[in-house]
Amino acid sequence: MHTPSLPIPGIDFRQGRPADAICVGVLATQVFLDTYATSGIDPKLAREVLDGYAPAAFETRLSHGAQVFLLAERAGSLILVRVKNSINNPWPGGDAADALLVELEVVKTVDEMIFNGI
Repeated sequence: MHTPSLPIPGIDFRQGRPADAICVGVLATQVFLDTYATSGIDPKLAREVLDGYAPAAFETRLSHGAQVFLLAERAGSLILVRVKNSINNPWPGGDAADALLVELEVVKTVDEMIFNGI
């Protein structure tokens, strides 16, 4: 896994907190639907989104501490969420060898965050 080369002009990185759950949930939903709902939405897909990407689900995950959320913001708006299992690596700037990438959520911006180099 690649750890961001900080700083990137115009992008602020920080660790997520429970108060970020609403934006994380909506961003995750946007990316999920953009990826998997290209032919429409059926009841199964709708349930998956509502159950797995609801802000309450992310609030629990952000509060638990078993995972670390790296957030990237541009002008105060969330543009990227990276989630990893918290082993011994406070993010950002830790040793990526200690991290397991769980999921990556990206909004199409900042040239796909330098072509997914983040």
